[in-house]
Amino acid sequence: MLVKAFSRLFKGGRIIKDSKTALLIKNLFTFFVRASRRSIFSKVITSLSLLLSPLFSSWGKLRNSPIIAKTSSFLDNSYFIDHLLSPIAFPLMILAFFAVANVLYGPKTLILIFSGITSFLIGIFWGSLESRRLNPKVKDLTIFSLGLIMLVIGFLGFFLQIRRVMAIPILNEAVRRRLSPKYNYMAWTSVPGTFYVLSTFKKEEEESLPVKLLLLIVIGFVPTFLLGYRTEMLAYFIGVLTVLYYRRYMSKFALLLWTAFGVIIYVVTSVVRLMFAGLTANPLWAAAYRPTITAGFLEGIVMRYGWSQVTGGLIHLSGISSLLRFIPGPRYGPRTIIGIYAGGRRTISTTATIFAQFLLDFGFKGVIFAFLALGFLLSIAFNMSKKKEALLGPYATLLSYAMVGIETGILDLNVYIYLILSSIIVILSLRAKTKETS
Repeated sequence: MLVKAFSRLFKGGRIIKDSKTALLIKNLFTFFVRASRRSIFSKVITSLSLLLSPLFSSWGKLRNSPIIAKTSSFLDNSYFIDHLLSPIAFPLMILAFFAVANVLYGPKTLILIFSGITSFLIGIFWGSLESRRLNPKVKDLTIFSLGLIMLVIGFLGFFLQIRRVMAIPILNEAVRRRLSPKYNYMAWTSVPGTFYVLSTFKKEEEESLPVKLLLLIVIGFVPTFLLGYRTEMLAYFIGVLTVLYYRRYMSKFALLLWTAFGVIIYVVTSVVRLMFAGLTANPLWAAAYRPTITAGFLEGIVMRYGWSQVTGGLIHLSGISSLLRFIPGPRYGPRTIIGIYAGGRRTISTTATIFAQFLLDFGFKGVIFAFLALGFLLSIAFNMSKKKEALLGPYATLLSYAMVGIETGILDLNVYIYLILSSIIVILSLRAKTKETS
């Protein structure tokens, strides 16, 4: 019913399509696309491509070595790796996260976790059934234009942030405390923007990863990396791997290799940050450090309030009202409110996993409904992206922020916007199968 309603709205919107505003926006998109192809920036990318070509040809030769060739051949039949970045990755990551945490869970917490996972799996199955009767229809130019706009916003926010603090945040922990949240949100828009552009990048005849595509990935990573926030870095890493793998730019062996590399980088980063904080830690303890604290807060919330609704939607509202002051609601951030109810320090934001936000705001039923809806949406987006590659950008956005949200929760205004935009694109692209297309 929702699909039909959206379809009627946009099919019948002749006034909107024929308006001067729509014509102006369309002409601006066309101008920017043509200008980007002729720009100095494009010429620099082409020159760097020629310089890096020998490096990639050497990797191509190494990839054809007997050991790597045999390993790749063995992994080609792996069903698990093929679904490493499918919606099933979300419940698997939840299980891994809570298993790594050094917390003794009570019966109510365990029931909550497994009920949420079960609800999510039902959502995946439901979405798969619906996907059989649907086909996507969306223009690559639409996805590309949205991605380009988000990249521009991301770099604009990044430069405004750097201009404000006159320093590189990743090199100075004290600088990060003075960063503007609004400029951060703008800068992080380059993350989904890169996913959108990558999903519509014109595929070349060569099977390996083109140098131009790699340069785009590196450039898109600049704002996120230099601002120094691990959550956004992790979302970027997951999303880029998702698009590259399902567009067949990356083999199963390469996916496994890069996933292992990402885990190592995460552990090393955790160890380094703990050492700078004055704590000496072995790698295993560092890897379990944050999951233990976060899962421990969830256990504390369940012990205090059980499965009851406590905050009545204030946590989700505060993600908007704490930033946009003209909207009535709490002026504290959502994680600060969670910290108050979790028994943490009132002046410090606290993460208590994705379960806490729905549990405190809407109770046990809220967790079940939220996980069901998330599983259904991810399943629809994933199945549609297999039929239309341009939808890999929205799917990668949904998956990556859902994955990092397992620990941090989905509570930021910018993440709300990314997920809503990606969901709308997927929903509006849906068309019922006809006898000719089925």
